[in-house]
Amino acid sequence: MSRDDSLAIGERLAARLDAPLQRWPDGSDAEGGVLLLTAEQLAEVPGERFGSALAAIVTGTAAAATSADLVALRAAVEARDAAVVVSTFATLAIEDGAVVEVPLVVAAPSGDARVAALLAAGPHALTLDLGVDVPSVTADDPPARVCVVSFEVSGMTGGGIGTASTSLAETLARAGHDVTLLFTGWQEPGVEEGNARWREHYAARGVRLAFAREPGRSSVKNPHFPARSAYEVYSWLVGEQPFDVVHLPENMGHGAYAQLAKAQGSAFARTTFVVGTHGPTRWAAEANRVALTREEFHVNDALERTSVALADVLLGPSRYLHDYKRERGWRLPARVHVQAYAVPTAVRARAAAGDAATAALPDEIVFFGRLETRKGVATLCDALDLLAADGDLPPFAVTFLGPVAQVLGRSADAYIEARSAAWPWRWQLVSDRDQQGAAEYLSRPGVLAVMPSTVDNAPNTVTEAIALGIPLVAGGTGGTGELVAAEQRDDHMFASAPSGPLLPVRLDRPVPPPDPAPLAELLRKRLTTPVEPARTPARSDAVDEAYDRWHRAVARANREAAETAGAGSPAALPSLAVCLLHDGDEALLEAQLEAFADADPDVELVVADLRTDAAAPIAVAAARSVAVVAPGRPGHGAQARAAAVAATGAELIAIVPPSDLPLAAFAASLRAAAAATGADVYGCAVLDGRTPDAGEPATASAFVPLYGPAIMGLTHQAFSSGPYAIRRAALDQIGGFSPDARGDEADHELLNAAAVAGLRLEVVPQPLASKQRDDRWSTFRADWPHDVVAPPYDAEQWVRAERPFADAADLVGLLRGARDEAVRQRGEVQEAHAVYQGRLAEQRAWIEGLETRAEELRTYQQELLDELQRQTDENRRLRALNDELSQSAAKLAVRTVRDVGKQVRRRVKR
Repeated sequence: MSRDDSLAIGERLAARLDAPLQRWPDGSDAEGGVLLLTAEQLAEVPGERFGSALAAIVTGTAAAATSADLVALRAAVEARDAAVVVSTFATLAIEDGAVVEVPLVVAAPSGDARVAALLAAGPHALTLDLGVDVPSVTADDPPARVCVVSFEVSGMTGGGIGTASTSLAETLARAGHDVTLLFTGWQEPGVEEGNARWREHYAARGVRLAFAREPGRSSVKNPHFPARSAYEVYSWLVGEQPFDVVHLPENMGHGAYAQLAKAQGSAFARTTFVVGTHGPTRWAAEANRVALTREEFHVNDALERTSVALADVLLGPSRYLHDYKRERGWRLPARVHVQAYAVPTAVRARAAAGDAATAALPDEIVFFGRLETRKGVATLCDALDLLAADGDLPPFAVTFLGPVAQVLGRSADAYIEARSAAWPWRWQLVSDRDQQGAAEYLSRPGVLAVMPSTVDNAPNTVTEAIALGIPLVAGGTGGTGELVAAEQRDDHMFASAPSGPLLPVRLDRPVPPPDPAPLAELLRKRLTTPVEPARTPARSDAVDEAYDRWHRAVARANREAAETAGAGSPAALPSLAVCLLHDGDEALLEAQLEAFADADPDVELVVADLRTDAAAPIAVAAARSVAVVAPGRPGHGAQARAAAVAATGAELIAIVPPSDLPLAAFAASLRAAAAATGADVYGCAVLDGRTPDAGEPATASAFVPLYGPAIMGLTHQAFSSGPYAIRRAALDQIGGFSPDARGDEADHELLNAAAVAGLRLEVVPQPLASKQRDDRWSTFRADWPHDVVAPPYDAEQWVRAERPFADAADLVGLLRGARDEAVRQRGEVQEAHAVYQGRLAEQRAWIEGLETRAEELRTYQQELLDELQRQTDENRRLRALNDELSQSAAKLAVRTVRDVGKQVRRRVKR
């Protein structure tokens, strides 16, 4: 939670009311303003002074606070004839990093609706954003053009980020905004028909569903999926009409390259980037107590930190994750706000159709959530053990509702089965329900939903349960405690961890064991004492209106800014020296020089000769009067680069490899980025000029470098995809090119040294060059991590490239990841071998069976042949007998005819 809660609220509220902020007793003789005071000072303030204040913010004592303490403070403020518009808890830091909670109440004079309207969606909501004039927005203001970016979309995928993103998109569409929902998740080929159905589904809700990439294909060439996704978002946004607002999840850092482009002044000048806090990669790793064991995790972390730092607005459903980032050293923007998630459409429909919740006693405890350690399965089992010793409780059943995962290293079903031995009540595990089925199960009478997470941000399970009127018990650690009206917190929330450092604790520190007693005590209370159903701190209609009004305010501000565009003087551009590395391809060198034919006079050109036989002059350079420098040792990479740098005097130095052709915007864009940002090193996107569509930047594939973390330089040339630029002062700071680097490892080592030294690296997302032929890293850059692609260095070159990492951090995690990957692959090989052996045995048995059957068939065939021969012989005998009979019959017939003739003749004679 926010460490300066009352002050932050007071400053924003005073600015909105155009009134001074005053601490009691300072300015005790003044009138009006926003008054800050403590509960002890409440009785000291004269009635006239208190009544004249436009708002009063009263904080309780610095001690562990309960809901009863907050209710008492609220009553004391209301006794001063004031209307309380916000009642919540603030936190104060004390010794050893521990924090304590204090009650906080914001009040306004009775009958004055201005403060209530400003704080209706919460004390840190978008209505208090001083970057735009939200209060003056009316229904006549045009809607905004909005893009909501997410790698999860409700229906297409699961996940809390998908629920939050989709709900926001549909809420804004209902309010009349032009909304696009951009899906960035990976899809295998063959899903096009299903995607068409989802487009129709969301179009019926007023939302345009778009896809950042074609199924099964990425046009971005970088070995790390999060970097590919972030650049795909940039490329997609560049190809669209400008949006007023783009919402991005901080997880995976989808906005990093687009936000870099805005900071560098190349795109999105009139777009407000809103980064939502859902839970970054390192936070999840700490919560699950796992090291960052894969390269992707480190890339995620770097992208996420950049996206948050460059956000125009940081927006989260709780204060908790904002404080986590501050405590971990993240750089946050000035505009940081807390706004509850919009309620999902399906939940709204079920809530509207359902009956009002009642304060009834439950007869079934239902754990709701993924059955894993972080979600508190073990804590609930411990609490149930405590309840089992209590013989005075009414009978109840226990259900574990959720997909089966791991709990303390064991399968959840086996873990729960073992823990249930001492329980006197019946229990069951239900793991086959989807979201709709789970909601239907929880909505039955007598159910108490339990979500005992030890670490969470703002779980949708809690907010949806409140919206549906489902009785609940949840852990109050993290942001979950902010989801229930503060006066009710002690009826529905328990302390899931002792007070102390902000959870999750760092991986190098011990984790305080969860205490099941508070959960057991709260369950005992809920099983025996009716309580009022939980309410949210802010009404959902107030949250919807805050989202609507803020987006209209941004759209209006963007239009006004566009009308006054061009005001102010441009920043001074640094001088630039371009060092073209030449390996003998004169046609490409001529094209490179032609790219700078119309360059600014402040752009110096020099050719560094990398040919091993440099006796012949370089004709194309001589024809253009471009200086050529050669290393003392022909073909030596570091010496050639150092000589080129020494031959120039510009502030910014660009190194262009012999395989890449700078585009027309190369010099101007690099200088503009350097003037706008002040970074030390710049990589840039490079189009793949080897492909048929290379001439179309909107569709061509692009090689995209990283700007961090430094550890990525261990595996490949991560910080450049071809050309890069470095400030001369930064080059001097890290000692220039290593004199023993004979090839392109000179660039690799230099950029690694810059990253390890903490110099500021950036990427210019706008493509500034085109790769005309393969370089040694092209294949590696185009493939996923761990694909079988041989790095192009020999052993000496690898040593030089890795020298800057002598004291690098995070190596343990990566080594663990490599070990785990080896174990996994060994297991796969063993499994495949076992399957092979099994199939081999099956094949052998099948072959033996075939051979036996073949022998049987051969025997049967011989029997048939013998029978056929017998039948043939019998047929011959029968034919002979038949011939004999035929002859006898013929003779008999002749004899008969003769006898008959004789008889006839005799009769005639008579």
